[in-house]
Amino acid sequence: MDADAWRKGGVEGGTGRDGAALGTFGSWEDALDDVQASGVVSPAHLVRDGDRVIGSAIGLVYGGKDKHQLCQFHLLREYRRNIGSAGFAEAKALLDADNLAQGRELAESIMFLTGGRVT
Repeated sequence: MDADAWRKGGVEGGTGRDGAALGTFGSWEDALDDVQASGVVSPAHLVRDGDRVIGSAIGLVYGGKDKHQLCQFHLLREYRRNIGSAGFAEAKALLDADNLAQGRELAESIMFLTGGRVT
């Protein structure tokens, strides 16, 4: 279903792959519209959980994927789900890198260990 259809009718919540309950699209969009109406017109960045519905709502209300990212827990969960265990320790360490050089070195290790696969 495309974004316009979601915006018009909403999507009833269901369960995600992990069995967690998902909200309805309309309720997330309404909540974000309320946040926007209260003055948060153009946030620099938003951090969200793994609910794809709120990710879609953020994209519609605030525009684009560059406005939000997964929290560290959900980011690592998606990494393991999509890539597997190869480079997982390095991916986890990358989140705690002390500087750009260390982060770059870990990222290069991840690319080598995963054969260049990225999520």
